[in-house]
Amino acid sequence: MENKVLEQMGSIIGDWVPKEASIAIAAEGCYIYYKAGAYDLRITEGQPVIPGSIAARTGKEQRRVEMLVEESVLGTAYYGIGYPVEIDGKNGVVVIILPPDFAVRRLQPLKFLTGKLEEAWRPVSVERVSHIESSQKKTWFYTEDDTYCSIHTLKNLRNQLPDFSCRSTALIL
Repeated sequence: MENKVLEQMGSIIGDWVPKEASIAIAAEGCYIYYKAGAYDLRITEGQPVIPGSIAARTGKEQRRVEMLVEESVLGTAYYGIGYPVEIDGKNGVVVIILPPDFAVRRLQPLKFLTGKLEEAWRPVSVERVSHIESSQKKTWFYTEDDTYCSIHTLKNLRNQLPDFSCRSTALIL
């Protein structure tokens, strides 16, 4: 993938994530793009992905991974969220790198939910969501017209939605 395309992806993602976040993209075991935010791990293009990092775990498990990584892995602790992606037909990962205390600070109410409708991920205002449920190990949210598969777990949404009532495995807004 051309570096120009990676830079564009980094800029677009940068509009959605907190300003202190850094963005790393890796493919085939090496970082191919890094955009430093206020919390900079000083990753360089071509640097191998370190075992125990978010990028390594996301690449191995091929699923979204969110966790606190200890200082011993990359020299400084960080909180990260990794997403598996396909880059030029190869397995890759996009990692959002945040300060280690981000997990505690991030409990601000969500204004949008990101959901997959057909083959596209779309932001949907929480105000449009009628209800949320967990079914078959996936979380779904509904608007008047559509059904979306969410990137969030029902457990995470319980803490991040402004007003809701909870009934067994469904949130009713």
